[in-house]
Amino acid sequence: MIQTVTINDLSVRFPKQPKYAIDHLTLSIEKGEMVFIMGKSGSGKSTMIKCLNGVIPNLYQCEIQGSIEIFDDLTKSKKICEISRDIGVVSQDFDHQLFSSSVYLEVAFGPENLLIMPEEIRRLVKGTLMKTGLTGFEHRNPETLSEGERQRLAIASILSMKPKIIVLDTSLTDLDPFGRNEILSVCEMLKEEGACIIVIWNESRELLSADRVIILDEGEMVADEKPKDILRKPLLLEKCGIRPWQIPVLFHEMGYAKQLPIDINEALKIAEKERWVISGKKYQQLIEQDAFNLNNYGEQVVWTTDMECIQPNGIKALNNINLKIREGEFVAIAGRNGSGKTALLNHLNGILLPTNGDVFILGWNTRDIDFSYLSHQVGFVSQNHGSLLFANSVFEEVAFGPQNLGCSRDEIYRRVYDVLKMVKLEKYEDERPDLLTKGEQQRLALASMFAIKPKIILLDEPVSGLDYQEIKSLMELLVGLNQKGHTIIMATQCMWLIAEYSHRMLIMKDGGIIGDASVREVFSDRDLLREAGLIAPEMVEFGYGFGRGLLSVEEFSFCLENW
Repeated sequence: MIQTVTINDLSVRFPKQPKYAIDHLTLSIEKGEMVFIMGKSGSGKSTMIKCLNGVIPNLYQCEIQGSIEIFDDLTKSKKICEISRDIGVVSQDFDHQLFSSSVYLEVAFGPENLLIMPEEIRRLVKGTLMKTGLTGFEHRNPETLSEGERQRLAIASILSMKPKIIVLDTSLTDLDPFGRNEILSVCEMLKEEGACIIVIWNESRELLSADRVIILDEGEMVADEKPKDILRKPLLLEKCGIRPWQIPVLFHEMGYAKQLPIDINEALKIAEKERWVISGKKYQQLIEQDAFNLNNYGEQVVWTTDMECIQPNGIKALNNINLKIREGEFVAIAGRNGSGKTALLNHLNGILLPTNGDVFILGWNTRDIDFSYLSHQVGFVSQNHGSLLFANSVFEEVAFGPQNLGCSRDEIYRRVYDVLKMVKLEKYEDERPDLLTKGEQQRLALASMFAIKPKIILLDEPVSGLDYQEIKSLMELLVGLNQKGHTIIMATQCMWLIAEYSHRMLIMKDGGIIGDASVREVFSDRDLLREAGLIAPEMVEFGYGFGRGLLSVEEFSFCLENW
């Protein structure tokens, strides 16, 4: 096979850092191969990509040893513009790659700079938009697209240049499950045409799309194996900040001594052979707990009546929303990209006012209350949490809210140190926010919001780009706040997150709510999920085989008889 990428004994260390970000890394990737690179935050994944496309050492001053060859050419002496003809990278911060006034111009920009003829550019743009599910969006301004649609656009803008090496650096995070599968199918086609695909990713569901999986930990390669072999190592995955595929996790916990299954049908056959039985009595306890939760929430804190939002371009973002949320609920909002999730959140905090109908927050109509006052009652962390950070230090960032509330100096200090300890950033009070990792920035954005002590917490894709350990830490924090009475409303594409942490689930499609029930009820309605274009988590799908709505490994372990 032809070696497309060859990394020889690569080591990278940034200034003033005692440890190497990449430590003696050696690997090769062949033409027509799709490789997933995984690992916790700070494991060296993005640093490796910056070395591949020449950003390191051309734009970063750092100590670098070893070599990288692209098609047998050393990259050390090449400029970024030369390397970029072969390598197309969609970065974590994909929004920074978008700058044109329309979707068409964004996708055409790359081919134009490659001096491709206009007729061929039109053909390339049309084909790329079709592949990425953006046909019909040609004249839309990227700013009017949803986060997931903009992520598709960033991917399309790279694919239109037909690079020989395509790198997706954590750039599938904001796509809905079907959208992810569509992009990976496109990658599969490009792979068959000879392209080399490198995907930075930390979810186990999509791993079977890969030819190989490489895991990095503290800059070193700790695994380079076939996907099926990696999926059967749940302890290694969790140790390296990756959520394990839950089917082998369950069988491992049940003490199954043979080769762990990864396929759901295979697992069901083993379960039948092993005579696994779900206790009806224990399952009923789960149903009763759902009912108890439903009956023990407080007063209504959010409600809407016939709410509609029509954008300036005439697109109806929200349609006839009638919603009631009570104090202490943990509500998840799911739906495909562009279904209206973010638009709904932006109306629940007063950033946007409805075109028709009304929104009431804590008894106030958002049309009649000052936004600055409402923002003290409703905390909001957006998808682009990094863009919310503006201060010169972590301390100043968190102190900003209490200062605007008129808190005393002592109260400001108390709140800042309390929330920094809560989010485990107490050692970073003097750090610049823009120098933190994405996970640390997410926790800082949350700390800034917690410092104003809001009664209602709104979160838009809160775990985007975080590793599994960071996600668990964040969700434990949110569960603790919810148990203290805070109302939490979370929009997310992460189905397992909803299954394991939320109480109630709203499903959105085309700006309307088409499903609203307990998480168990929604995930048990396979027709509703199909209509909404959503995919149930693996444990829910496994539970279908038992005719039960089970949501997690913990629930299975609890309900299995004789264990």
